[in-house]
Amino acid sequence: MKQSMDWIACDCEVCRSMCKTCPCWPTPEEARALIDAGYGKYLMYDWWVGGLYNDEWKDIGILCPAEVGHERSMSSGWIKSRCTFFSDARGCKLHELGLKPIEGRLALCEDRTPEHLHRDVAQSWNNAEAQALVAKWCKNMKEE
Repeated sequence: MKQSMDWIACDCEVCRSMCKTCPCWPTPEEARALIDAGYGKYLMYDWWVGGLYNDEWKDIGILCPAEVGHERSMSSGWIKSRCTFFSDARGCKLHELGLKPIEGRLALCEDRTPEHLHRDVAQSWNNAEAQALVAKWCKNMKEE
């Protein structure tokens, strides 16, 4: 299922630099759509460090587009390389496919990024169904 393409896309250097330094996080539904579309091997396991921001929050496993070199594996922890779906010549491959994760659609330049976006996307993974998707992806990647 394709997502709506009705968000405002920006191709400025500030927005492009986000893709060059940190892959955006999808919701669990968006990650499932990426897997269903055959892009599971281009994802990586990342995580939200809950206690760093709030003692009552737990760490949360997240699937997201991989940073280059971390496809089918784990985030480096301090991501500094580009998203595997981004190229300087074409921009975001997921954008043209209608599969661009919510964080990439909403994180825009010039202070247009919603407050707490990263945290809110992480919290969408804070449930049993989403964590089952993470566990299944991890198991499948080890078996391939």
